[in-house]
Amino acid sequence: MYMRNMPQSDVDTTSEYSLVPLLKADEPEESYCDTTGSCDGTGKLRSSPQNQTTITLGCPRRSPIAHERSHDNTLFCGGFSWITVLCLSTLLSWFLWSAYQELSISRNKKHGLFDDSPPTACPVTLDSLSKLEKLFRVVSAQPPIKTLRMKNGSLVEMNSPSMDNLAVGGCSAAVVTDLILLGLQRTIDRRQQEQERFLQSWMMRAPTASQELFIAHNNLSVTGFGLGNFMFILATMYGLARNTSRSVALLEFHKHEKLFANLEYFIQHRRRAELFDKSTEVLHEKHWAIFDPDILHLSTDYPNENIPLDGYRQVFHLFDVYKRDIRAMFAFKQNVTDEAMAKLRLGLEGYFGTTNKSNDQLPKLVGVHVRRGDILSGPWHDMGHEPASKAYLLRSVLHMQSKYAPVLFLVISNGMEYCREVFREDNFIFMDYHESAEVDMALLTLMDYLVLSVGTFGWWGAYLGEAKEIHYYRHWPRNGTVMKAGIQPKDFWPSTWIAGT
Repeated sequence: MYMRNMPQSDVDTTSEYSLVPLLKADEPEESYCDTTGSCDGTGKLRSSPQNQTTITLGCPRRSPIAHERSHDNTLFCGGFSWITVLCLSTLLSWFLWSAYQELSISRNKKHGLFDDSPPTACPVTLDSLSKLEKLFRVVSAQPPIKTLRMKNGSLVEMNSPSMDNLAVGGCSAAVVTDLILLGLQRTIDRRQQEQERFLQSWMMRAPTASQELFIAHNNLSVTGFGLGNFMFILATMYGLARNTSRSVALLEFHKHEKLFANLEYFIQHRRRAELFDKSTEVLHEKHWAIFDPDILHLSTDYPNENIPLDGYRQVFHLFDVYKRDIRAMFAFKQNVTDEAMAKLRLGLEGYFGTTNKSNDQLPKLVGVHVRRGDILSGPWHDMGHEPASKAYLLRSVLHMQSKYAPVLFLVISNGMEYCREVFREDNFIFMDYHESAEVDMALLTLMDYLVLSVGTFGWWGAYLGEAKEIHYYRHWPRNGTVMKAGIQPKDFWPSTWIAGT
């Protein structure tokens, strides 16, 4: 601090830091800007001879006149007030924080994470949503809801593009949950209506005399195939039966039969003694999932005989031409779909709580099936089963999150503890509210997009659904194993599904 025109007697010249600049008569004022008793024009504060410490001020070389105290006692350095500097620093800090917030929001929107954008008015009328409870009641006379009436009076067709773009930012968590479930229920109703129409036309086909001949699996109930394997065997038998003008027969009741509403239209039950004797030759499977051209000659090889076969029969080409039939055959019963919707409601309510975490649009549902459990070790692992890698799972969900945001992931697995370690983002729902395989599969059929791991269970969840994009793990089965030698990817995975690594 500088003091001008003060009497020398009023200045303490013995203090450590002298406040009076000593101007030499033969030097211009501009060469002095320090506050010591011996300025040298360097812009530094020099201590008294007893203390030689030098402190850089950073002020430009100016005369003492430029550093005088203002009328409001504010010290100026280089012409700027410290209050001004403080204000500018505060403004800069606010600007940087705002930029950080904007970047965070942009990142969340890009990756489908939910943000806290200011809510807008919910466009859906509560009167429209009040009909939702009627949908979940088993009342055959109740027509399904086809449209929602908006507050502006317009109608939105369920499962239409306008439904995907419905602004729900101002809606409560309960309304968003109901909207998601309402859209899925509409999908279930539509599929049921399509299947009923198909069955009506299918049953009008006149049976031929040769359809008294049958195709049956020799040991379906004895081996104890799982749900996915059971469905592959029935679907393959149906495709072969249609190609050879035969019918499908089950030699014994199988526990999975009770899951499907329309199975009785596609199969018959026959006793083994009715169809085969001890001399009947079984048509053995050469490979699990490699197309065998000899299968095309069944009509010639077995002109007037019932055909017993065995194996896993996982070449989808043998029944894919009858996809509508297969979907109708494996339509789940009402109690299965009702339980699936009830468990999904629990998952959504547990996720949303009382806060609407959605963006302005309803989130797309991405099913993630992760099979682990029995394939991590033991005989299935030794045969060639390989669980999907963590890298594949993360890459696949990141792809879905980046491409289709906003998204909500539903994880279905027999290894939920592992899945919770892998998927740490906040838009994952872990569907461990039940222990029913058929309910899990029914949920997979309702997803907008799917990330599969390995095996036949997830395969059928994708095949029976309408997912717009389906990923599967490329490195299954494991190289150098028996299972790898018996499965050809192009015969097991549809070409429209995407192989991931």
